[in-house]
Amino acid sequence: MNKREHDQIVSNKNKLISTNGFISTTLAREVALDFALRAAQHSELVPILFEITASPDLKRTTFADISAFSAFPDEKEVLFNLGSAFKITDIEEHSGFNSYTVVRMLATDEGYASVEQYMELSKNDLEGDDKKVMFGRLLIDMGQYKESKDYFDECIEYMKNTGRDDALECASFYHNQGRAHACMGEFDQAVTLTKRALEIRQKHLNLDDPLCAHTLNSVGVMEGEMGRYTDAKGKFKEAFDAFEKQSTSGSKDIANLQIAVTNSNIGWVDYLQGNYNESEEHQKEALKIRERLLVKEHPLIADNLNALGALHHARGEYQKATKSYNDALAIRHKTLPSHHPAIANSYQALGSVELENGNYEQALTYYKKALNIFVEALGTAHLLVASSYKAIGSVYLEKGDYKTAHECFTRALNISIKSLSPQHPVAGECYHCIGMIHERQGSYDEAIKQYTIALHCIQTPLPIEHPSIAKVLSSFANTYILMKDLHQAEVFLTRAHDIQKKIYIHHHPDLVLTLNNLGVIYTYKDDQVKAKQYFEDALSMCKQCFPTDHPAKARTLFNIGEMYARATDYSNAHENYLNALALREKVLPSKDLSLADIHSQIAYVCLMQKMYVEAYQHWAKSRSIYSNNNYLENHPDLKRVNDNLTILDRVMKKHHHKLPPI
Repeated sequence: MNKREHDQIVSNKNKLISTNGFISTTLAREVALDFALRAAQHSELVPILFEITASPDLKRTTFADISAFSAFPDEKEVLFNLGSAFKITDIEEHSGFNSYTVVRMLATDEGYASVEQYMELSKNDLEGDDKKVMFGRLLIDMGQYKESKDYFDECIEYMKNTGRDDALECASFYHNQGRAHACMGEFDQAVTLTKRALEIRQKHLNLDDPLCAHTLNSVGVMEGEMGRYTDAKGKFKEAFDAFEKQSTSGSKDIANLQIAVTNSNIGWVDYLQGNYNESEEHQKEALKIRERLLVKEHPLIADNLNALGALHHARGEYQKATKSYNDALAIRHKTLPSHHPAIANSYQALGSVELENGNYEQALTYYKKALNIFVEALGTAHLLVASSYKAIGSVYLEKGDYKTAHECFTRALNISIKSLSPQHPVAGECYHCIGMIHERQGSYDEAIKQYTIALHCIQTPLPIEHPSIAKVLSSFANTYILMKDLHQAEVFLTRAHDIQKKIYIHHHPDLVLTLNNLGVIYTYKDDQVKAKQYFEDALSMCKQCFPTDHPAKARTLFNIGEMYARATDYSNAHENYLNALALREKVLPSKDLSLADIHSQIAYVCLMQKMYVEAYQHWAKSRSIYSNNNYLENHPDLKRVNDNLTILDRVMKKHHHKLPPI
């Protein structure tokens, strides 16, 4: 094995592995060891000796002594059947001149239930009955995208060599090879291959055939991932019309289930565009169909509940989101193995709600549960493991624990680079997160450097009008605002705003943030008229996107307070700061760091209005929050508050005021 494969085996002790084909073994240890050592003599391969214990009572994993039928009977060959499963029980390293690794394994039927379940679920897919296709799809589901691509490459090459690359059978190979490329972030190739599958199917079948519609759905998903939302919806509409025709004749149930898939896809694009009401309609229609045709507790029903949870989450309806996520989790617990990635996805979703509510410890609990499941199910090098590390890093970022956040984001980055490439959009997201750490720490030049790398990674394979690009441009703008380089900030933020206006039809949370930041820029430019207009637009959009007490509204009120404070209108500043504080305190725990910032600003405007007692009380609360978050005395934020309290103490003594109790 090569070094990467060796390390993967070693990291999976006490876990199940399965073979991709028949496995040839021997009863003679010396024969196996000789093969292993010889193969590694003149190459970069690492010799591994597998010692297998197998019971003849196994029902699913079968094996036989075939030495009597072998051309080399002295090798004492034992053949295990296709898909045999083994549990790694022990690993032992042998050093010396001929170093090698012994991996002890137990043949088992333990993993067969998962295989049967996978095959049963695959039957719901229109390509699910083709075993050759199913194997390559399984590799995709396992996160082995390159292996899946190579497998379908071989299938297509074989069809070409036999003059059948235009045959209907080959369409499934092109289709799933496209899926593998999409998972690797190679979207242009993915769309080209999937359209080739569509071309073959439309040549052999009616344009309204379910397989053609199925392929249109896949092209739509890829275009959606690329941010081409209008094109994606066009493909979904074509697929929907085709499935609707099928639902009145032939296999009605299968057609209706595909209508549910298409509804869900349309709802997904509406969600990405911020059209939450339309998205909810489509997701509920998909759910209604699935509840009618499937058993009550089916994984596909859980998928719809999860999608509805994401909608509630995006609107800031956190209680509804938590309920939907928990309902999905309950179904997944009952219908899937305990280590299934979908269960981890539910924990990840629940963690994201807790994070937004400032419940950092509960968020960490959920995220770590998700991480453990992903590692158990998929190994340590899977992209979903990277997503968990990124989520965990986000919690530590909000807690102000930048060292731990950096460690988590770096782990996620390393997995992304190893699994995909250093220039992949997923790696770009990790660079973006690392940049945010440097921005929070005041290392602005390093933040700009990380954002530049992130932007290069993300915009290389994606269209220029993609929401991920807008997010990075917004981060550039934030950093330049902090650097007081308002011209550069406005350039980047305007680019982000232009992208968002094109891809979000009516309103979207990202637009609320951008309008806020444009207001901040004009506040610093002392253009109160423009600043106020942007803040009013942000508040108006908040009403369309969120409930009345959403933190986004609090952020806007805080920024309006900043605008008035800068204009020395301290009374209006005070009022807006207090309103922002009241909203924040409704949804956040008392030790949330954002509350410390608001208390500090309220203290400042109280000081300017000679409301010394109130100023002291708010700075004291700010200091208490920083202390409760374990900030050291030399931390810039805590030091600033202490300095302000010292100044206030002198002012109060000068005016003969007594310090209030803290």
